[in-house]
Amino acid sequence: MKPSWSRTFAEKLMLTTVVIAAGIMGLWTWQQYIQPALTRPPTSLTAEQLVPKRWQWLKSRTNQELEILSHAPRPAPPPVESLRVVYHAAELRHPFASVLPETQTTEETGGSSVTLPPLALQGIIWGEVEPQAIIDRKVVKAGDAVGGAEVVSIDQDGVMLLYRGRTFLLKSVH
Repeated sequence: MKPSWSRTFAEKLMLTTVVIAAGIMGLWTWQQYIQPALTRPPTSLTAEQLVPKRWQWLKSRTNQELEILSHAPRPAPPPVESLRVVYHAAELRHPFASVLPETQTTEETGGSSVTLPPLALQGIIWGEVEPQAIIDRKVVKAGDAVGGAEVVSIDQDGVMLLYRGRTFLLKSVH
């Protein structure tokens, strides 16, 4: 096969004609065979299966029955009050309220001059190699700092915190 730049004008014209003819034949084939097959319903279905049930019922009525049905009084629609749905959520919980129990802090050692800043214990991850806790939406482990307090230890009862030389037990209120 020769490279395209070395072909003669007659060869190029013949090749162009063949490509155009193939495109026209492809388009004709699409219009004659493929497109009608895509829009035609499957031949395995009967006419009754293709027509919805409500039209089959309508088709089975005589003209006299249809005339009577068209003039028959329609039932009045139900009053709007019966359609209105009223929700009472007084006994339900607030959708954005936390389902976690509130936290309670107790001071382990004496002295009332130091108070722990408000910290929320949201969960304890127990049973791992290193227990962790979620305090104010932050995952902490022993030795980490949160809210100015250092986490001393974490056990199933709560989190032991060291704050300004005092120890506090942060635990969930059940």
